[in-house]
Amino acid sequence: MHHRQSHRNHRHGFTLIELLATLVLCAVVLPVALQAISTSVQLGSVTRDKLVASELAQNKMREILATESWADGDDSGAFEDQPRFTWESWSEDWQGSVVKLLHVQIKWDYRGDERTLQVDTLVYSQEDQERAS
Repeated sequence: MHHRQSHRNHRHGFTLIELLATLVLCAVVLPVALQAISTSVQLGSVTRDKLVASELAQNKMREILATESWADGDDSGAFEDQPRFTWESWSEDWQGSVVKLLHVQIKWDYRGDERTLQVDTLVYSQEDQERAS
């Protein structure tokens, strides 16, 4: 009996064209993917800073209202637990009434640019009411 051996052409590895096509694809896709990741990380950092600033502003506003320190005039300072952030507060007359508009502004630096977030509220000025009477 005569056995025929079939010679199958088994490929081991990749051709030069396949390797070049893969390299070109990587050269196009990788920079785009890395830029998307970088942008995502940057946006996450900006969002985190805004969230921290918002929380700091609300807490500072509550503190100023609870202590009525807004009646003493403008004030500013820094946060011990968040040294990148500073705050300022000031009040102004609101529409010529006994109500004041109180501002609390948080400032921080992000990549060389100053960022700010401000919260405002109206407060009743007992002192102004007594002077008006």
